[in-house]
Amino acid sequence: MAVETSKYALQALFEVTVIDLESQNATRLDELKNTNWSDTSNTTYVTGARGGAKIIGFGSQKESMLEIESAVLSDGLFGMQTGTDVEVLTDTTEVMFTDLGTDGKGLVIASVTTTTTYTATGVVGAEIFGVYVMNSDGSFGERVTKQVAIAPTANDEFQYTSGSKLLTFNAGCLKDGDRVAVLYYPTASSAKKFVNRTDVFSKNVQVIADGLFVNTCTGETYWSQLCYKKAKVNPDVSYSLTESGEPAVSNLKFEALKPCGSKELWSLYILDEDDLE
Repeated sequence: MAVETSKYALQALFEVTVIDLESQNATRLDELKNTNWSDTSNTTYVTGARGGAKIIGFGSQKESMLEIESAVLSDGLFGMQTGTDVEVLTDTTEVMFTDLGTDGKGLVIASVTTTTTYTATGVVGAEIFGVYVMNSDGSFGERVTKQVAIAPTANDEFQYTSGSKLLTFNAGCLKDGDRVAVLYYPTASSAKKFVNRTDVFSKNVQVIADGLFVNTCTGETYWSQLCYKKAKVNPDVSYSLTESGEPAVSNLKFEALKPCGSKELWSLYILDEDDLE
């Protein structure tokens, strides 16, 4: 059934598909909290006569912006903003782990030893990045500085055996019940890595935003599609986290650009899905 009205109410959030113009990889952003579509342009006026009245205006620099607030983060969203795609890592030792034990208060010393949660990696004899004695308030205190290959004989020394994950200290360094924080690089069998490089910037994309228009007389719903054939992803990003546990949202802006061989900044289509074949 053809669209039989010229009056609409724009209803519901856009659901947005973003296509990388270079790779043609696509990302669907359909769990959005807010969407905002706006157009602006500059107007320069010729003034004259008594009182400096405006005689005629000339328009220039049309701009269109689609702003979204996504309730979830995604691989594609990070990639659009940074300009780099996700890396899938296997057996990586790139991530530092702060080992505070199962209760998060520090590894407990017993008979001048403790055991790391995971196996520290690296050059034998230098697997541990740092050992810090925990203060009573939970902060990091004095650092035990030297990793040695044999049983430690000084209070600033410790030994680590990767096979058993055992840390051993000098008898005069720590007493039973003391706690330590241990920083090291374990092995992760798999991980995702996102990189924001200084020489790579946000992507140029095609944006397809699907929405709903409603016939104000009959209440009939129509499918709408806003299309930016070429747009620049705004790279500015901020994520806010609070103690209440409210998840961070991502604010993303797409600025329409003039596509090659066309003067079309954007197109908006309104149709009845019953007319699709």
